[in-house]
Amino acid sequence: MDLRLNKLYIAFVAVAGTAALLFIGGGITAQVYGQWSQGLPITGGFSWPIVIGIDALCFLAALAMYWKIYADSKTTIDTSGISRPSLRGQQHIAWSDVTDIKIVGGVGFHLYAGRRKIVISPHAYQEPEAVIAALRRYTCTK
Repeated sequence: MDLRLNKLYIAFVAVAGTAALLFIGGGITAQVYGQWSQGLPITGGFSWPIVIGIDALCFLAALAMYWKIYADSKTTIDTSGISRPSLRGQQHIAWSDVTDIKIVGGVGFHLYAGRRKIVISPHAYQEPEAVIAALRRYTCTK
């Protein structure tokens, strides 16, 4: 199955996600830096270690978001199963090994084969209905 990315959806996720993380991390950092640079005490329950921690979490969340976009672009669905990159190499689940499918928030699917899991977001592709139909076709024949 040819999975062409829905570039508008991917761009929206990337821009909105990046903007939200910059707003969170940058807003807190700017507040603390503004007070600190004027020699004022830092208020609001923040300190530099807390701010650095929040910034690090925002950075890690951005990395995870961009990894998800990359993994979506490299996901393949064919008659043998579904494959997707993971941090430990290419992950493949054969259709005959699928033990459970969960719909998450109405927009994503988690396919399980024992303890292995592949997450697929049909709206990341130009034809989400075809992705959902393929999941039904290959998994409902068991």
